[in-house]
Amino acid sequence: MLRAINKPDSPLRRAAAAMPLLAWVALGTFVLALAAAAASSTGRYVADARFEIYWGTGRYLRSQLSLWDGVRNLGRPNPYFSPVVGVFVGALRLIGLSPAWAERVLHAAMISLGATGAAAVMAQRRPKDRTAVVLTALVFGFNPIVAEFLVPSGIFFHYALAPWLVWCVQGAVAAPGRTAPWKWPARTALVIFAMGAINSASLLYAFGPAVVVAAGLVLVEARGRPDRHARLRSLWGYAWRAAVLSLASAAAALVVLAVNGPVVQANLSVTELPQTVSAHSSWAESLRGLGYWLTYFGGGGTTRPHPSPFVINQFAAALSLLLPLVALITLVRTKWRPARTFGWLLVLAMVAMVGLYPVDGDYPVGKAMSWLFDNVATTRSLRNGYKAGAGWALAIAVLVGIGVSDAGSSWLRRRAGRPGAARRAERI
Repeated sequence: MLRAINKPDSPLRRAAAAMPLLAWVALGTFVLALAAAAASSTGRYVADARFEIYWGTGRYLRSQLSLWDGVRNLGRPNPYFSPVVGVFVGALRLIGLSPAWAERVLHAAMISLGATGAAAVMAQRRPKDRTAVVLTALVFGFNPIVAEFLVPSGIFFHYALAPWLVWCVQGAVAAPGRTAPWKWPARTALVIFAMGAINSASLLYAFGPAVVVAAGLVLVEARGRPDRHARLRSLWGYAWRAAVLSLASAAAALVVLAVNGPVVQANLSVTELPQTVSAHSSWAESLRGLGYWLTYFGGGGTTRPHPSPFVINQFAAALSLLLPLVALITLVRTKWRPARTFGWLLVLAMVAMVGLYPVDGDYPVGKAMSWLFDNVATTRSLRNGYKAGAGWALAIAVLVGIGVSDAGSSWLRRRAGRPGAARRAERI
């Protein structure tokens, strides 16, 4: 059987060769994520929020058809609208998976979805650079933010979908479809429909990377005024079409958010304060993808049952510096023009992640945010800047991907140019 598979004309070998790289990325990252999820939660209980999605999937799906929650909160407005996640989990339960395994598969699928989206972003930029594409996927799918922010998965879903919004923007602006101007706006509308209405702040943060990349495509990467004007026209044509289709696809989610407005306002006054959220989000912690307030030790003990190894394990803490270090070196040394766009994305994402830190200092941006939170009540929903982590992760992943790939290519060129290299190659 193995001989048959290894034959050059084997159907399996032909199928594997014909399989697109992004499909391999999706499959590989899903397998890795599922193994990690299974190893980290070995029992019949997997920590997450919204337990009714897994243990009462049918009831949860029926609740998506109503604005009112007749089970929880004594009939108050239904706080969540996420039919895509509900249908996915329902399909897993329908084929016989237990609630715990359905949850593990959902977590792995979200990680793979985000990793594949990041790979798709890189593939648009450097379609022939397979090394950069794969590394970008691995870094985006497996970094400190994923380890710390996977739960609750409903909010993490927006992290996983953020690269796909960037993919849509890049496709519309850098390679506009003159014969199909609605293609990229339609894809954007599908992504926005999938996001649903679970957390309004994480929805807004998910759009951040796409907005920054769109600005970079026009202001940073355009070569000359004619190119800038052409990109600006493409961006405008994409933006208004995407807005029309997205309003239609997100109509139900917008109604849910509007009905829940008073409930959200009430929650903002009794949940964590902006100063609490920013207590540990220093620039150093944010640079290595940390700073999430629930990761650290609280005044009366730990605020989480299992503190992060990035805090209590010296090797893990040192290793977390590797990715940002490689990214910063790449940003300084590379001649790849789009790197500056992702450099700006990294800086702006970190500004949001740092937030008010230090909470008792005179940091100008922190003081401005504090004034905003104190005087405009609705902005307090944006207090958890860690939700901007998708921008940090995408920027780090892209910079690490091109940095390692270019360094490897440069090393191979230098090695091929050494005296005697040609003779050694002939002997091989």
